[in-house]
Amino acid sequence: MYKIVHTVACVQYSQYSLWYILLTFGELIFADRFVTVSSDLVS
Repeated sequence: MYKIVHTVACVQYSQYSLWYILLTFGELIFADRFVTVSSDLVS
């Protein structure tokens, strides 16, 4: 029983960390583009 719970917890954690990584990269890419657009508008 413990092994099943442990496996489910690991799967959910890995999914959560994957979403976290995707969101972090998405924010970095979006921020990078936003800065590029802002600098283009300023110059």
